[in-house]
Amino acid sequence: MPGPDNGIYEAFNKGLRVATGEWICFLGSDDQFSHDRAIEDILPYLERAGDEEKKYVYPMVQYVRSDGSEIEVTGINWEKASKSFHKAMNINHCGAFTHKSAFASHGFFNETFKIAGDYEFLLRIFKNGCQPLFVPLVLVKMQTGGISNRLNNRSIMAHEVRLALKINGYNPLPLR
Repeated sequence: MPGPDNGIYEAFNKGLRVATGEWICFLGSDDQFSHDRAIEDILPYLERAGDEEKKYVYPMVQYVRSDGSEIEVTGINWEKASKSFHKAMNINHCGAFTHKSAFASHGFFNETFKIAGDYEFLLRIFKNGCQPLFVPLVLVKMQTGGISNRLNNRSIMAHEVRLALKINGYNPLPLR
């Protein structure tokens, strides 16, 4: 049995090494699909993505408190999100489905990141031609309080976002 993970992205990469499916989906430990038929609801979008050769399919996400009460619902289509994605992570990774070929072509998650490794990965695959498909349905409940939501991690997050942008050839905005 493998030892403990050295961070989120090492855990993700361990999962990728043993995954056998065509589409890979990551949910955090406090996250869940929003309803029993969420997988069935996304299947037509995965089929469409295959037909359109899109490698990343992302749904809307409902942010919830630990008691399950709703905070907000997020999710915007790629046409709108693409205009500012190179400045900040503005689409959901939680509950998104990534085609296994995107990992084969562009590599796994960068394990040096502690919080923004998903953003770095998405910057990398999108700049190299992978196209996303937006699902205008709430399919995931994401609980607040995770590593990216904690106030004491804001400076780490800001540093990692800047690093992700720089690694992928974007000019990050100066910190204030």
